[in-house]
Amino acid sequence: MNDQYRWVEFANEDLILAEAAFEKGIYNQVCFHSHQGVGKILKGFLSGRQRTIPKIHSLSEPLRICMRFDKSFSVFIPFVKIKLTKPAYAQHCSLQPLRPLTRR
Repeated sequence: MNDQYRWVEFANEDLILAEAAFEKGIYNQVCFHSHQGVGKILKGFLSGRQRTIPKIHSLSEPLRICMRFDKSFSVFIPFVKIKLTKPAYAQHCSLQPLRPLTRR
């Protein structure tokens, strides 16, 4: 399996976890795994074009590079420009206090 498909496979796992977290009401993890999944999709796209994968957590740089190859990526610019600072993160993810872990 080539690197492009491995990135997509990893992204799919993140999106499965985001959906599971959503169903459980764990919204900070929905945001985290969604962000991770999108980043991996962008990196998969770049990998398929034999490009160096940026080693950063921001989505802006990989998106900018993807747009060099396919201008249609520009539709995602408004979503990537949202800065998830602490107050914004709390607003978008509805953060709740941590619950103690229970043993099963």
